[in-house]
This record gives sequence, structure tokens and C-alpha cells, in this order.
Amino acid sequence: MSVMRHRSGKAAIVVVLILAIIASVVARRAALAHRGRSTAAVSTSATGKSLSAMNSYAIALLLGGLRGPLVMFLWPSSEGQKADRNLEDFDTKIEWIRLLQAEFDTVHIFQIWNKAYNISVQMANVANKYTTILDALDYANSVDSERPNNVNIISAIGGIYFDKFGNSQEKNFYKRHVRAETLPHVMVGKSRDNQAVGGRRLQLDPKLDAKGNILPELLKPGTITLTDTGRNETYNGAELQFLERFQPFPNGLSPFAIAYNYYKRAQILQEAGKQRHAQLSDLVVDSRPALALKNWAEDELWFGRRMELAMLGKPNVDDHTFLDGLTAELPGSTKLDEAAAAKARSAIAAFDAATRIAPAADLEYQAHTARYSQNIKLYQQHRESVLATGIIAAGDRDFLSAIIESDPAKRQALFASAIANYEKAIDAYSILVLRYETPPELVERLLPPGTDRLNVDKLDRQQRLMAVAQVKQLIDSGVLADQAEDLGEFMRPIGRAEVRIKFAAK
Repeated sequence: MSVMRHRSGKAAIVVVLILAIIASVVARRAALAHRGRSTAAVSTSATGKSLSAMNSYAIALLLGGLRGPLVMFLWPSSEGQKADRNLEDFDTKIEWIRLLQAEFDTVHIFQIWNKAYNISVQMANVANKYTTILDALDYANSVDSERPNNVNIISAIGGIYFDKFGNSQEKNFYKRHVRAETLPHVMVGKSRDNQAVGGRRLQLDPKLDAKGNILPELLKPGTITLTDTGRNETYNGAELQFLERFQPFPNGLSPFAIAYNYYKRAQILQEAGKQRHAQLSDLVVDSRPALALKNWAEDELWFGRRMELAMLGKPNVDDHTFLDGLTAELPGSTKLDEAAAAKARSAIAAFDAATRIAPAADLEYQAHTARYSQNIKLYQQHRESVLATGIIAAGDRDFLSAIIESDPAKRQALFASAIANYEKAIDAYSILVLRYETPPELVERLLPPGTDRLNVDKLDRQQRLMAVAQVKQLIDSGVLADQAEDLGEFMRPIGRAEVRIKFAAK
């Protein structure tokens, strides 16, 4: 008798489940019919995908309250495909997971990272890696459109631009594409406005107009207003709000520029919006805008140097190690045709951007360390380094401006300004060499008695220069072979500035 009751109980459960599925299918059909009659259907995703795009069985499980089992199937299935390098239907399963677990930030953080890193590295060539990272951005933007102004998602978007596009092994390929695709261009493949064309995103949507200014829709305020009283900054929810003060961008946007914008948004959402990141500490979230600005200033400097190479008809060089010296010996009397002059103007714009971004980075570091004093010593070198970047960029800007200037008086004034900035750059980099990269015991021998590396800026300029010259001799002789790479980061700009001063003075 008990066996009979047990079997009848199981049968009743099965009948209830079947009826629930049938009811769900009926409900779905009724909802679709109603939506067809409605003139204001609302999609659940900015990508144009919605739950109605899922098949009837999945909808039945979802509406029947059985989304848990479906998610439990989708997770191991998608991860198994990833491990087997079988990516057929992988994106579809990830999209289902997103729709079924829309309220879980940690799920979205993982999937954004999963696509941008784990899946992209499985691609055979760098172009396919790039489009896979764009898929990760589309995923993140879909979540952002559904749950705007979420510190976890905003920070994750910034991380793709900073870590993947800006600092990965394939960064030079990515940087070129990001810069080019943020400028006006004809879209190929899927776009924000048309998700169906091409089926897959192949490019970023343009973010700038023909003059290099941010598109108005990306500066349109959202539905939120926050004020960080400590920094006296207001957040209005616009997508690229924090880039407006740096425009125009005639050379396109560096990935670090976009990273800075999203990191800045996350910072204020944390501080003024009282949101907390699910995985990162408050200190880390607060420090990211300063780091992005520093990298952005340096990226503009290197972009300008590459434009100098193009101006002179020399092949591009991605290794920063060589860029300081390759174009240093540029006679002030150099004559440029119109094509070369156009490249020079691009370089000047990049150098000028670096001069404006560098002090902004220093102020961001200053504000961060005022809030988190434990990082004062950690970021002191960052602050001095980025300011030096801005100074030598000013020298490069004025030097090239003088070369393309036709008015003799203005030309002379620009060369004089270039020399003054190069002299300041030599001072700044000399301090960095002695304070941070030269072994402390060696600094004590090279400097006057009673002087240590912390107060080298108080020394007479000539004493510093003599000490740096001795450091260079020790590098050349191999005595400082272990430190040569780190020292070279600051020694090479000194050499460039010295050469440029000689050419500007002729």
C-alpha cells in the first residue's frame, strides 16, 4: 500500500510539472500575441535580445519557476565547451545565463572577464581576439543598459580598456584599432543602433565627430546626479562625461582615455553613491583613475613619437625603448611637404594632449593619497614621473611647432620655449634617476656629503647633472647592468632633450 501511495505521489508531481509547462507555453503565446498588438514593446536587453528569443522549452522552465535547473545545466555546459575549445553555441549559453541571473553582479563580472580573457586567447589570430573582446564589451554594455550606474559593471568596462586593450601582449594592435574606430567611420558588422547587421561586432562604434569632439549622445546626462564633496566633482550619468574637458581628440581616443572615464565613474559611484565593489577594495577602485591618466599621458607621448617617425618616412616601431632616440636628431631647419606636415600636426596634437593630461594625473594622485594616506610613498614616483612626461611632451610640441611655423619671430619663440621645456625635463628626469633607480649606496658616493636620494632636488643643478653623467658611465661600462633597463627609462629622455636643445639652438 505504501509503495502504491509513493508511486501515485510521484505521478502527481509529474502531472503537475507537465501542466505547469503547458500553462507556461500558453502564457508565453498569449504574451507574444499581446506584444504584437502593443505599440510600445519593451526589450529586456540593449542588444535586442530578450527572453522571448529563447526557445519554448527554456521559457517554460523559466516561467514555471525552474530557471535554477536550467542555469545549473548551462554553467557546466558552457565551461565544458570552453575547456574543450568548442565554442559553438557558447555565446548563446552565456547570454541565457545573463538573462537568467541578471541580478547577480559577480556572474556578470566573471562573464565579462571570461570572454575578454579566457575566450579571446583561444582565437587563432589577433583580429579574432579583438572581436572576441568586443563581444565582452557588448555583454558588459547590455548589463549596463539594464542596470545603469552599477560600480561593478562600470569598473569592469574600464578594466577591458585598461588591462586588455592597453596592457596585454597584443596591445599595439588593439590601441591602433581603438584610436581609429573611435573616429568617424562606416560601421562594418553589428553596431549599437543595428544589432542584426553582420551578426557579430567587428568594430567599435564611433565616439567622436569629424572635429574630434565627443558625440553629443555620449555626453547626454542620465537620470542620476551625484556629488563627491571631497573632490568637488559632480557625476551626471553621461557615458563619456569625464573626457569632455580634454577634447578635442583629433587622433582618436586612447584605450587609457576610455578606461579613465569608466574608472572615474566607478570612483564617484563608490564615494558619492555609496556603492561597494563586489571584489575590489575601496582603495583599489579609488586609485584606478590616477593610474589610467598616467598611462594615457604616456600613450599620447609615444603616439606623438610614432607620428614623428611617419613624418620622416621611417617605419613604425612599437618598442618604446627606441622611440626617444630615433627622431631626436631632427634639425631645426627641416623642411616638410604637406603630407609630412600633416603627420607633424598629429604629433603636435598628441604631445599637447600629454601636457594637459599629465598635471590632471598628478592632481588625481594627490586626491587619492589624501583619501588613502597609506599610498603616499607608493605613488610619489608615479607623480614625479607623469609630470616629467608632460614637461618633455611640451618640449616636443614646441620643437615640432617651430619646424612647421613660417613666421620667423614665432618660430624663434617656439624654439626658445622648446629649449626651456627640455631643460626642465632634464632636471625632472635627473631627479628620477638619482632618487628612485640608482642604488642608494652609489647615490651617497656620487653626491656631496650629507645628501641622500630624498633631497636630490635641493642640490645645485650642475651637481645633479654631474652625478647623472657618472651614472651613465657606469651603465655603459656594465657596472650597473642589472639596473640598466630601469635606469634607461629615465636616462633616454635626458639624452633626447640634450640632443634637441643642440638642434633647436642652431
